[in-house]
Amino acid sequence: MRLIAPLLFCIIGAAAGALLSGLFGRRGTGARVGAIAGLLGGFAGLFLRDLLDVELGGALTGAMVAVASGALLAALVVNVVALLGGKRPRD
Repeated sequence: MRLIAPLLFCIIGAAAGALLSGLFGRRGTGARVGAIAGLLGGFAGLFLRDLLDVELGGALTGAMVAVASGALLAALVVNVVALLGGKRPRD
């Protein structure tokens, strides 16, 4: 379980970020950048959950909720920043 849990967290974070980036379509950052943002956000969410000592259900369930919410938030921020401050078409 010690080796499977971090791999599971990576997969959940990357999948959540990629799926959220897919909702933005062509105007977003794309699935690859969304997956990277989700991966980093997932670990940030897990870190914040441990830092704040928040209980979100059982040990594994709480960790998965923290990873998924951190991944979605990070991917959302990256896509909104890309949407608002993205490349402008040249005239």
